[in-house]
Amino acid sequence: AWSPLTHDFGGVAVGANSATRIFTLTNSGAAAATGCSAPVLSNSTDFSITADGCATSDVAASGGTCTVTVRGNPASSGAHATTLSRTCAFGGNPTTTANQIVVNGTNASLAWSPLTKDFGDVDVGANSGTQVFTLTNSGTAAATGCSAPSLSNSTDFSITADGCATSDVAASGGTCTV
Repeated sequence: AWSPLTHDFGGVAVGANSATRIFTLTNSGAAAATGCSAPVLSNSTDFSITADGCATSDVAASGGTCTVTVRGNPASSGAHATTLSRTCAFGGNPTTTANQIVVNGTNASLAWSPLTKDFGDVDVGANSGTQVFTLTNSGTAAATGCSAPSLSNSTDFSITADGCATSDVAASGGTCTV
């Protein structure tokens, strides 16, 4: 049987890798496990085997073990599951051993507030009043690798204070202001 039988990698940002987890397959039977297949994951899109100490090796009787290291790497947001399995013959009878592994893919979700601002009539060459714009992350993953805020029209408008710069924006309500 596999140990642990289940594992939850928790929330992992889409496209990122979770920490790894070692799964140990133990043969508690009196006969050796022979003719074994390589371990496989039923969902190789959102999970990967990073180290395979089992391969197609036999597993000795009465406590023989082998290990497989797995990590979650969700390709999309939401809950994903996989089964780690390996088929061996125990005393001549083919048996598949499987377990359940889950990961929840998370994303950042950024929005500016307010979305628009009318500065009214401003004399040519004069400055208008300022407006603070807040960038909020309502997603379940941090926004990382952010570029500095920029204006599509820097001739008529300017950023007077930049509290965002290239900083990350924390998940679940994290903010920065410009």
